[in-house]
Amino acid sequence: FSTTVSLDYAGQRPSVIVRAGNPNENQAAMGYSADGGRSWQPMAIPPKLGHQRDAGNHPAITVSADGAVFMAMTPIPVISLDQGGIWTEVKGLLEGLRPVADRVDPNAFYAIDFRTGSLFTSTDGGSTFQMLHPTGLPADISGDEPSWHEGPWPLVATLGKPHDLWLITRKGLYHSADAGISFSLAPGALQVEFMSFGKAPQGNDYPAIFAVGTL
Repeated sequence: FSTTVSLDYAGQRPSVIVRAGNPNENQAAMGYSADGGRSWQPMAIPPKLGHQRDAGNHPAITVSADGAVFMAMTPIPVISLDQGGIWTEVKGLLEGLRPVADRVDPNAFYAIDFRTGSLFTSTDGGSTFQMLHPTGLPADISGDEPSWHEGPWPLVATLGKPHDLWLITRKGLYHSADAGISFSLAPGALQVEFMSFGKAPQGNDYPAIFAVGTL
């Protein structure tokens, strides 16, 4: 790749890594590694499934917690159960949504519709999604959807915690411990822009949170 624009790893099997980017001429726009990035295999989506609204935007890619399911964010996301050999469209998602994989439960994926505040969840490894209406979120999160396809995604699944989610909004940082059924506003005055996780502090089993933001 001349540029990698999307990178993810399997939460319970971190030797499995997937990435997508801007390829050199006649090369695949996606790849995966089963050995922690030491070696890579190319992947491609069939043109009829991989149609893009913007030809310059290559689809983001994510992977289930056990490394078995690869999901690419074409306008209707597609999944592969054989490392990119065969791709099939997921069912139950609106066009343009971008799911994230649970870091512990291999069957769970989540996608938020910023236009309506609805959350779409999958319990069958990304094959199908169902819509729910979470409580506790701001009435309007339409302005929180990134306009830059390479930017970090506001919906984040927690390292080492099943069904645990964070959502970054302009009105604050929101947390869910029940797979998105309900959210609560996190305390503190930090206006978070991006976040990730690290090793839990001694005596605690919840990972440390690292954030870029404004205080």
